[in-house]
Amino acid sequence: MERCLACEADIAGIYNVASGNQGLARAVQECGFSQHLLYITHELNEVTEPLLRSGIIDLLITQSLETLVRLSQRCLIELSLGAETVHDTNYLPVHIVSEFNLPAQFVQHTESLGVN
Repeated sequence: MERCLACEADIAGIYNVASGNQGLARAVQECGFSQHLLYITHELNEVTEPLLRSGIIDLLITQSLETLVRLSQRCLIELSLGAETVHDTNYLPVHIVSEFNLPAQFVQHTESLGVN
């Protein structure tokens, strides 16, 4: 990614679908673009939260793990009881998180871990 960023001066944004946000954020910072690079990635965690707060990451696409587990459990129970179709299997809410709507419970959780 460092080579790509160094060779392409007209990159407007990055959408990271995988892990490696610390290394990618470091590469973005080191390339020193004259304009802000839009950086979108997934999951709010101890790596992405400080990067979001500092303005390196602009947006996070998140899903509720609890909702995923609950829907999966319901689906498996219904199928094990003989249901032919399960209607809610494709519904998992997606949330867009920015520094302006960072969930308070995550902030409290990361502060208890000593993450700044």
